[in-house]
Amino acid sequence: MKQRKRRTWVRAAVSVLLVLVMVCTSAVAALAAVPGSSAPARSAPQGRAATAEKLTAQEKSTEQLIGDALAMNRSAVDALKQQKVYRDFLDTVAARQRTWVRAEVSRMTKVLKGMGVSPQSTVKELKASENPEARALYKDICKWLVEATEDSSVLRYSQFTSVKAIEGLDLSQLLSWSALQDFVDTIVPELLRYALDVLRQLGFEFENDPLFPMLDQKAIVDYAHKYAKKYNSEYRVPDSGSDCTNFVSQALYAGGLSMSPSSIRGTNPGTTETTEEWYYYNSPSATADTPYERAVAVSTSWVRVEDLYTYLAPHYETVTSTNDNEVRNNLKEGYVIQGGKLVGRYEHSSIVTKKSDKWCYTAHTNDRKDRDMKHYFNAYDKFRIIKVC
Repeated sequence: MKQRKRRTWVRAAVSVLLVLVMVCTSAVAALAAVPGSSAPARSAPQGRAATAEKLTAQEKSTEQLIGDALAMNRSAVDALKQQKVYRDFLDTVAARQRTWVRAEVSRMTKVLKGMGVSPQSTVKELKASENPEARALYKDICKWLVEATEDSSVLRYSQFTSVKAIEGLDLSQLLSWSALQDFVDTIVPELLRYALDVLRQLGFEFENDPLFPMLDQKAIVDYAHKYAKKYNSEYRVPDSGSDCTNFVSQALYAGGLSMSPSSIRGTNPGTTETTEEWYYYNSPSATADTPYERAVAVSTSWVRVEDLYTYLAPHYETVTSTNDNEVRNNLKEGYVIQGGKLVGRYEHSSIVTKKSDKWCYTAHTNDRKDRDMKHYFNAYDKFRIIKVC
């Protein structure tokens, strides 16, 4: 009987705390909406196809979105299910999705108008525009919808295989899709961390908690500085040529973040799609001429921007912002910072560093060592910080 009462008390406590999280985060989202905007932002249709020049992109339902996001955090979700508070968590996520997406669409609409671009414009009209910002936005949209469609967790694209296929889409629809994608990629892991923290405060322990200690700040920064311009020969650069997240993972490993235990690590060479594990190791038989996919065994969470965030965010405090000053106020040497364009997914990972009392970043792909953070702010519209140390 005592055990049953304790479980009832735990469920009630967690439910109350989750509701408080929902209310607080919803209030923040409401404040982020454009002042004076009383009309609801136009959202993407659910349960039907959106047609553009006879080509369709079917949007997933909110339930599918949540399912996709939580599938990437299987062990954490299992912990919630064991404590029988999973339904409370789903309700929290659903409520947060409604308020956050609306606020984000309003924000992006305001940015577009500031650029002199109408939200009713089509992608094709951006391409033909004499406005350089509109043409840059066109390139970003093409990169998001055409070049990276296989990596999308929000939309299932049936025929978006060319630039021409997306030129009939209008921006208001794309803003809704992009906001939904950001919600899945960024906010769901954040809410998952809140829920797990609630359980920890009630005395629960999780098996993988020791894998996520606060890291050694100096070791992270020292590694980033040492290998910013001269690459560590112990690590291969991915075939894509994009090395930013690979470099950040190396720095985190140097700072004390443990790879997944060998018992659950992939044993065969190649890249494994996973956000439940984090690892990199070289095949003992590989030579300098061995192709990348046969020379290393690596998780996508080690080399991919979104997957690294998904792996870390349920376990470390994160900050998401589009305000440069707010970002600056949350910086610390050794933190991970990620940047993204107005639409689409986050696309760059860096280590926060400092030089002459100025905030800087150190990164690979476009190799940078202590580059002034103002250049990061100029290059991207939205930012995420992972407080690992």
